[in-house]
Parts: sequence; structure tokens; C-alpha cells
Amino acid sequence: MNPEIERRIREVYLDGRLEYVNAHSCNITTAKELMKAFKEHLLPVNASLSEIWLGSNLERVMNAVVTLNSASKEFWDGLYGGGKKDGRLEYLHSQEGVPWAQCCISVSTVYPAYEIYFNLIYPAAPDANNDKGIFRTECPRHYDAAPWPEVVAAIHAACQSAGFVLLPDEELNEEVPFITEADWDYGEDDDDLEEGDLPRNSCNVAQCLFQGH
Repeated sequence: MNPEIERRIREVYLDGRLEYVNAHSCNITTAKELMKAFKEHLLPVNASLSEIWLGSNLERVMNAVVTLNSASKEFWDGLYGGGKKDGRLEYLHSQEGVPWAQCCISVSTVYPAYEIYFNLIYPAAPDANNDKGIFRTECPRHYDAAPWPEVVAAIHAACQSAGFVLLPDEELNEEVPFITEADWDYGEDDDDLEEGDLPRNSCNVAQCLFQGH
């Protein structure tokens, strides 16, 4: 394991449990500064941050959503609130297979690393067995339809200027044996089980840096 990643993980998870983050050791200020840099880098490519959040008890990661200035954020905000009535479903069908897209960024406060993935929204097939019955979502890491490659390049430039890196899968999947999390799938039908009753599994680097987004 990268020695600096190991050092930072040990600082943030003092008791060795993924569920308990030492917020005082998280670089939240640095992550906030990167969010400001995103705004500056996205302006020339006609995109903007439509949402930023730091989850409660999940201080290890700060998240942001990037949308094109030509696409309304409200499309996503109310996506599942009655799409048959407000024109969104008709809009998606009119695009002939082109999804409504947004880019999601996860910035770790444990180690200066980031992740990018997309939310691509399509109309669900009439007989699709999904939670909403109206839309389906795909979440790839890459989306090559214009102008998104230009937007992603601006995100990379902002991160690299601030010293943040995009870690390879081999490094993200590396086991961290000294950090564990409760196995909530164990005895999932037993409502009386508490966290202390559950077996614990070792984590990987990705969980320690980003889990919760």
C-alpha cells in the first residue's frame, strides 16, 4: 500500500472501524477549496456545480454534481416525483436514445484523491422491472458524448492543479486489513441484531476514501 495513503487512513480511522471517522483529521477545508476551483474551471466549458454536499458522519468524502448550463438542474431534482405528468418522460423519448446526463465528483478528505462517474437517465422500457417504472439510470465512469469530454478535462485540470489524483483500480481495490466494517448482510432477517453482534470484514482503499457517495 502507498505509505502516505496508509498513514492518512490510520489517522482518520483511529479505532480501526470504517463507521467511525475522526472528522478532525479530515481535510475538509482543502476539499472545499477544490470545489471553488471547479467553479472557475467549469465556467469556460459552460458547465457548473449544481450541488455540493458533505454527508453526516461521512466526512471522508465531499460530493458534487456537475450539469451543463443548458440543462436544468430541476430535471434531476424532481426526476422521480411524477415524471409522467411534467414532460420529462416525453422529453427523454424525444431524444431518441440520448440520455439526460450529469457528472458526479467524489473528493476524498482522507487522501487527496477523487473519482468521477456519470448519472445517465433513460426512459424505462414499458415492461421494465425497476423501482420507479418510468426511468432507468446507468452510472458509467465515462461518457463520450459532446460536450462531456471537455467538461471532464476541466475537472481533471482543477484536481491536478490542487494536487488531487485519480487512483487506478488496482490501488483502490487493495485490501486494508487494519480497517473493518460490520457485515450488515449477516442475519439480515434478525431485527434484534445490533452492530456489536455482527461479524466484521476488512475494507479496501476505495471504501476508506470514498464510501458513502
